[in-house]
Amino acid sequence: MLKKVRGYFFTGLLVLFPVLGTAGVIYWLFIFITNFLVKPLSHYIPSDKQIFIRTASLAVAFIIVVVIGFLAKMVFVRKISKPFENLLARIPLINKIYKTFKQISLALWESQATILRQVVLVEYPRKGIWSVGFTTSSVKSRASEMLRGDYIGLFVPTTPNPTSGLFIIVAKKDVIFTSISIEDGLKLVVSAGTIEPYEIKEIG
Repeated sequence: MLKKVRGYFFTGLLVLFPVLGTAGVIYWLFIFITNFLVKPLSHYIPSDKQIFIRTASLAVAFIIVVVIGFLAKMVFVRKISKPFENLLARIPLINKIYKTFKQISLALWESQATILRQVVLVEYPRKGIWSVGFTTSSVKSRASEMLRGDYIGLFVPTTPNPTSGLFIIVAKKDVIFTSISIEDGLKLVVSAGTIEPYEIKEIG
């Protein structure tokens, strides 16, 4: 009986963890973003009314981001912001932080090109052991010329955190391309294989 209860408990944790984690992140972002208006007015507004101010703050923040996005599309704004970017790039330590966030921003900006393209199976870290990987690009650089063959870049994520992992270059002939969607592939990695895709086929 105790074993069953323990099993139910851990199953419940697995169900609640992603839900509570998502809710926690959303709540933190809501508080963080809306504090810019609530903090200066907190002494004048009763705590039970602050939710309305926070909602209004969120709307204002949304409008500001939209306006910035609209302006960023204009060529003259890019020309104005370029000297500021060059200045940040010259300041020690700050330039490293700025470069990191810039790379993340560009990756998100270019998400239309889909960073993770296809789910594959690859023998890694050695022959006989198969790992789930995601194709990221075709290697058509000097590295490919040096290796003399048809190679592809793969991202092999870790479980249960798929945001960390390794980038490896593998011969295309040694990779099995599957019909698994990117979403199902990530679920497979995060759940450590407990949530399997409805259907798995070799393609290509």
